[in-house]
Amino acid sequence: MNIKRKISGLIAAALCCTMLSGTAVYAEGSAESAVVSSVGENGAKTATKSVWSETKSIAGAIYNSNYIKIAEKYYEKDKNKTISFGKSRTKKMFEKLYTAYGKDDLQYKINGVTKEEIISRTVKGDKYKMVVYEEGEGIAMYMSPEEITVLSVNDKEKVTMPIPEDYDYDELAEGMTDTGLVLDDVNLSVGIDDDEKGKYFKLKSNDKIYYYEEFEFDGEPIGILFTSKGTPVAIAADGEAICFGISYSIKDSEFDVPNGYKEVEFDD
Repeated sequence: MNIKRKISGLIAAALCCTMLSGTAVYAEGSAESAVVSSVGENGAKTATKSVWSETKSIAGAIYNSNYIKIAEKYYEKDKNKTISFGKSRTKKMFEKLYTAYGKDDLQYKINGVTKEEIISRTVKGDKYKMVVYEEGEGIAMYMSPEEITVLSVNDKEKVTMPIPEDYDYDELAEGMTDTGLVLDDVNLSVGIDDDEKGKYFKLKSNDKIYYYEEFEFDGEPIGILFTSKGTPVAIAADGEAICFGISYSIKDSEFDVPNGYKEVEFDD
């Protein structure tokens, strides 16, 4: 997702699988980058809407235009009420994510979705899935200690490559899950004290109650829309919003490569 949206240090780190033009950005010459670039060089492109829908389905992401409309409507709106960071749903969201990061059996999924972009990252133990849609291109990558599989949603093709014996998969895994943040100190990590005030709105839309909170992160206002149960569903920054979701219980089936993709030879 566009980093200019500045969706806080932690969320940006959690979504560190940045994509450019449908190609994963990894170290130059890395195995993952080579596999991605080998997928979808030929073949007819499917309709963009279909690619977006299928990519969203692979990610297991939710898109709700109403969430985006609400978040953008309340972004930088004159404050109604205020709430301290220490008592906010925003801090509770970070605390829950930090707890997940600190567990030995790490598992979580974070999704960001708009009509133009999708980015999803799923982790469970030593398995990883990253899904991205950008500029009409959909890419999904599945990783395990045994192999890497990359799908081109547009071309309905996939490339599978075994992990080389001399490849340090553990080092890669550590790099993918390292946020670089102080996980046992939410305030220090996000740079907000408990007594700092943020904007707070309680609202009703389609007969449902929502809460919108907005705090300054490094001088930039970032707003988060929550359901009545405190579940984050959208994030707003720089006047734009994305649908946003976090899951902490991941099924093994999340890492099943979908059917219907033609295996093509990996050309390194």
